[in-house]
Amino acid sequence: MISTRYDSENNIIYLSHNGEVDINDAKKMLRMLKNKYNHLDYVYLLEDSRKSSFTFSISEIPILIKAVKENLYGILEVRHADIVSSPLDTAISFIYGQLVNPIRNYKYRAFSTEEAAIAWLKKGIYFQK
Repeated sequence: MISTRYDSENNIIYLSHNGEVDINDAKKMLRMLKNKYNHLDYVYLLEDSRKSSFTFSISEIPILIKAVKENLYGILEVRHADIVSSPLDTAISFIYGQLVNPIRNYKYRAFSTEEAAIAWLKKGIYFQK
């Protein structure tokens, strides 16, 4: 199950999900975010992955990166903070973060606490105005 909540005061989209998440689920989440929040120039996404397990393989990450580029095109800045809890999710997140690093308008980091994730999100351009 996927749920989102937009905090307009802080310009943060809260995304949570539970259960297994495969590559198709991840692509669906990206499309849903694009359709629901396409009016935003700055997207600050706080994803809570602690109750989920990602079932896609490292070899499928390029598919996900392509979907990120397609669905976030035209947004000035996307900062994606992901709260993870297991060592495996942390490792996968690190690899993913390195692979998406060349995308100019998209920054990704994994965190173990919501507080640290929000602090990083608030370093975005929108908050520097």
